[in-house]
Order: sequence, then C-alpha cells, then structure tokens
Amino acid sequence: MECCGSIKSSMRVFPINPPIWLFLLKNPSKSMNIAYLHTGYFPSSSPSFTFSTFNAMALAKVFETCHFFIKRNSSLSPEKVISLFFDLSMPPSLVIHPMRDFSFLRTNQWYVKRVEKRLQKFIRERKVDGVIARHPVFLQGLSQLRKQFGIPVFYETHDFYADLSLRNDVRAQKKAKFEKWEKTWIPHLSGVICLQEAQKEFYQAVFPDQRIEVARTGLWQLYRLPHREFRFVTYIGSLDFHKGIDFLLEAIAHSQTRPPLLIIGGKNKTEIEQMERKIQNRKSDFPVQITGWVDKRTLSAYLAQTVVGVVPLQDTFFNRYLTSPLKIFDYYSHGIPVIAPDFPTMRELIQENKTGVFFEPGNPIALAEK
Repeated sequence: MECCGSIKSSMRVFPINPPIWLFLLKNPSKSMNIAYLHTGYFPSSSPSFTFSTFNAMALAKVFETCHFFIKRNSSLSPEKVISLFFDLSMPPSLVIHPMRDFSFLRTNQWYVKRVEKRLQKFIRERKVDGVIARHPVFLQGLSQLRKQFGIPVFYETHDFYADLSLRNDVRAQKKAKFEKWEKTWIPHLSGVICLQEAQKEFYQAVFPDQRIEVARTGLWQLYRLPHREFRFVTYIGSLDFHKGIDFLLEAIAHSQTRPPLLIIGGKNKTEIEQMERKIQNRKSDFPVQITGWVDKRTLSAYLAQTVVGVVPLQDTFFNRYLTSPLKIFDYYSHGIPVIAPDFPTMRELIQENKTGVFFEPGNPIALAEK
C-alpha cells in the first residue's frame, strides 16, 4: 500500500456544499421554523447521531428555528452533549427535544406517536412550519400532517425500500413493511431528499411524479493542523462485516510497505474485543491499533497522524448505490486523501487523482497496490 503519495503532496479538499434546505421547500423563507425527526439516540456511537446532529445545526443556521426530535440517552443537557462530543457550541436557534424511549417494547411506534402529538401542538401554535423526517416509520404521520395542516413535509431517506426486488443485501421479509410504507405514503409527501444521485434514480423510477432532490452531505469546517506526523493508514467507522475491515486487513498484508493501521471505531467493548481476537488469529505482521469511539477533538489528533483514509466497503447494493460515508468527510475536513472502491456512490464524492483514488471492488491486491 503506497498511501497515495502522489496525491498527498498536492491534495486540496474540493468544495462540497452543505444541504441547501431553502431550495427544497415550496415557499422558502428564512423565517420558517423546521422540525427534524430522528429515531436514534442522543448521544450514541452510531454515525446517525453525528449526521443528524450536524444536519439539525445546519437547519438551525438556515431557518429561524430547528426543533430536533431524538431519543434521550443521557442525563446531560443537549448543550453539554454537543460540547463534549463535537467540541462545538449549540446554535441558539436549535431546540433539541430529547424524548423518552420505550426500547423495552421493541418498537418505535410509541416514540413516534409522542413526537407526532408534540408536533401537532407546535404547528397549531405556529412554532413549526415544515417537517423533515429521516426514517420510514414517520411516513404515514408526515402524510397526515401535510393533509391536516397544509405544511411542507419531506422524507430524508438514508436507504431504499420502495422496490426490494432490486436488493441483494437485505432480507425482503424483514423489510417488507418499509417497502409498503414507502410505496403507500411517499406519493402524499412534498418530496424526498436523497444523499446520492444513484439513490435518487432508484426513487425516481418508482415515483416518477414525485419531487426527488439530492442534498449532498457536506463539511461543517476545515481543520488547520499546525503539526502533522504522518504515521497511519486510517479507517473510521463501525466494525460490521459489510464495512470491509477484514478486506482491509488482507490488503495491508499484501502490501509491500505494511503500514501501521489505525481503526477509529467500534460500537462497544464486545465488538472491539471480537475484532482484536480476529486480528490476533490472523497473526498480522503489521501494527494495528483500535481506539473505539472517540470525540471530535481526539479524532482530530489521530487524523493529524494519518497519511491516507480508507473506505474498504464490500460490494453490496447499499454500498454501491446508496451510502454516503461520513468518514470521507472526516478525512476531507483534515486534508487527507481517500482510497475507496470504484462504486457510483464513491465517484460522486471523490475526484480521482485529486481528492483520492479508486481500487477494483473486492480485489485486496488492487487496494494493496494503492
């Protein structure tokens, strides 16, 4: 693995605009008050916590107010969570509503009903003028809010369920209800927000008369690091099989340089210990360090020691056509080039030989040669 040496010296992060939410609404006005709905936990080690929190902060910057609904997972105040986890101040126009979770019921329905009840109250009080939700469990409620109050409602999709016959990476029976919900309720919404053009094309094929827009993932800030010590090939993210950690280990084993690997991720101690045992069993002849989940300040310190960031995704429908990995933007925000498989999703985010390079999907030798 040659670590993109020819790119590293001249790499400049290409501009990726944050979502232009004003463009998506029918009658845009900065004085609007937006509700942003998520089913995840606040805080958590899930990428969705990072994505949704930064989206909520971006909405708060664009509009008068953003009401961010999320499941409570800490006794800390929202201001303290954002300070501790992201080393940022919470925008005054962001109002976070950490809601009680009913996880023991193994369903989101109770949480969703409580959010919808609160939303109806806010809409009647003119505290909310538009709604964006990022999980199909909200679709029916979005449709009803639009019908009852005439406000714009959008579905921010992070997957694609409307035609499961196209998927080779999910059990159709398990996701059948999501397919039904998308087919039934998307036609009754103001529009759908996608992360990728490839994803948009799939939705447009199923819903040719619906408004489908792409709001690209963006950068919150660029980090200027005065002191850099290039040591690691770095991976950020979960340790799930489809993320490609095993593939990455195999590629480095085939590399002539066998660079030290830094893995920044792992949802919990059990997951990290399983990966550490797997690495020991491989008897790798290169150093591997697993940090677990870290806050933004610690992440920056590690990225200051990174030569290249790797996105070793396995070849699945989701990875090829739908994903928009946050790790790429972590790399970019620190001026780090990226190595990724040659998927349509990666082509949308990486400029070849400018911000990164591609390797043949599923070929560890091809990755090792980069």
